[in-house]
Amino acid sequence: MGELPDQEPTLDLGDLLGSFDSKEEVLTFVQTQLSIQNQQVIDSHISPFNAYTHVEWLTVTIQNEDQSTFHKNYYLVSDEGY
Repeated sequence: MGELPDQEPTLDLGDLLGSFDSKEEVLTFVQTQLSIQNQQVIDSHISPFNAYTHVEWLTVTIQNEDQSTFHKNYYLVSDEGY
């Protein structure tokens, strides 16, 4: 009791973006960081990491200044149940 299940991914706190009250705030933060590099989020998708954890997988499609695109992934960890 009180322990994370074996399926919980190991997260490096050095990769922690911050604490946010909503998913919209996370997307706004990511967009703000990218705009500094003349990039923008053109699409995003959030899905459960798996059925057993409080982790979601955020995938953003990023467009560069030259119109090329790439994908970047982030973990979203909720505090539900903890």
